[in-house]
Amino acid sequence: MKSITKTTTAAVAAALLLAGCGSGGGSTSASGTERDATPVDNGERCTAERVGGTISMGEYFMLPTFAPGQGGFGARGGAQSAAVFDRLMRWDPVTNDYTPKMAESMTADETNTVWTLTLRPNVRFSNGDPVTADAVKFSVELHRDPALRSSALQDVSSITGIEVVDPTTVRFTLDGPWTTFPYVLAGPAGEVVNPAVYRSMPADQYALNPVGAGAGAYTVKRNAPGEELLLEPNPDYYGGPVCTSLRFVMVPGAQATYDALTTGELQVAFLREAPIIAKAKQDGTEGFSELANSGKILNLNNGNGGYTGITTNVRVRKAIAAAIDPALIDKRINGGTGDPGSSLLSERSTLFDGTAGPAYDPEQAEKLVAEVKAETGWDGGLEMLMASTPEGTEQGIVLKALLDAVGFDVTISNVPVAQVTAQSFQGDFEVGTAGMALRDSQPYAALASFLGTGGSTNMTGFGLPEFDAAVAELKAASSVDEQKQIMGEIQTIMNEHQPIVSYGAVEEFVAVDPTVKGVVPTLNTVMFFDGAYLEK
Repeated sequence: MKSITKTTTAAVAAALLLAGCGSGGGSTSASGTERDATPVDNGERCTAERVGGTISMGEYFMLPTFAPGQGGFGARGGAQSAAVFDRLMRWDPVTNDYTPKMAESMTADETNTVWTLTLRPNVRFSNGDPVTADAVKFSVELHRDPALRSSALQDVSSITGIEVVDPTTVRFTLDGPWTTFPYVLAGPAGEVVNPAVYRSMPADQYALNPVGAGAGAYTVKRNAPGEELLLEPNPDYYGGPVCTSLRFVMVPGAQATYDALTTGELQVAFLREAPIIAKAKQDGTEGFSELANSGKILNLNNGNGGYTGITTNVRVRKAIAAAIDPALIDKRINGGTGDPGSSLLSERSTLFDGTAGPAYDPEQAEKLVAEVKAETGWDGGLEMLMASTPEGTEQGIVLKALLDAVGFDVTISNVPVAQVTAQSFQGDFEVGTAGMALRDSQPYAALASFLGTGGSTNMTGFGLPEFDAAVAELKAASSVDEQKQIMGEIQTIMNEHQPIVSYGAVEEFVAVDPTVKGVVPTLNTVMFFDGAYLEK
């Protein structure tokens, strides 16, 4: 039986010594991201004498809406949603395990198919209503609705039953063993919403300012969607006191965001561009870092949306993979500062077992293209859907050159990011840019959603029983060594069927000014600010 309870203050203090990026010796954490051994936090949190001030954070993208399930990723405003709603559980990237947050404890039965969660006593929503087991059940079940477009849709699909045992106890029954099920409640499905508020408030008003719906450390003071969000402390927060106000702002471009940090306009900055992260590290900037494996991929349409074109041919997909040179792309786009590679996992990942992805082999690519042309009369034409951002445009140029060199004839369509996503989900593409963001914290979830049969974010139409079975084994794995072995098997399957082409991981770095203390990370580079304060 696995039991997860609240950690002691000393244990929390030790766990908070996440590395920054100073001039110390390099090391690799449980989250698989190399970083220097400079702590960004002293293990303390807000106290009454530290109250005051405002922490401003520059975001990669602002939270689009406070509707449930929209704050799953730090790169998409996850810290904003977590600040208002809090979460039942937290992933600790130092120990690579889960600890209760709004929950008091979480326990699994011997089969890891039944999990029981107990709430902390006397937790209340910001309007004073109690947080109950009924509210937990209501909140988790919201994410089952496909119309909500929750990032937790795939995660909650494994739940076959939710039983309210008593006012503070909830029992979850799963469709099979899941050793790390607390992951679900450490993500957006763990953001408990007030059922009374959710049912009564108009959807557009809730999306902008869900007054009384959250039990987090903050409430909304002002929201200018896409531009700025101002949050003020919740005086009745169960984990209080809350020291600072929060300001989240969109600063166009990574360089401008980092410049705003160095000048003091910002105290926290979310960075995702390799050259700027490299510069921040060279400058000795402290921060939290996480690796998004397969953060740069090409989706190859395997039959999504009724597509029957050339990329349904596995030899063409293998030719595309063999024609791609990840190192060259990284040199051209990032000046060689990125993390290129063709395997699902970066070599820096704690789950990488050495199984390589497809090799850059232009001669083999040219041979495969010629074979398919001769057999089918295909002219080599290939349509590629790319984002119309500067980086997307540049990537398209490099990818086209590599593919055309082996006999493809690539036509690029540069469109806004939102249109790339929409067309990809509809199957209205042949080859398209994307990112899977496969995290060491929970590889099962990303693989099941992105490549599993019927997965909620499966844009390729790929479906293979052998792959699904391997992912199910990954879900039930009880150790890192077992996960590594299974990931090696999954990479072998990918090499054989090539539904996507990975050409690099993406590092996410949340840079933190030395005056900011008490910031705590969780899944997907989401930050908790409930214990944060400004050092005086």
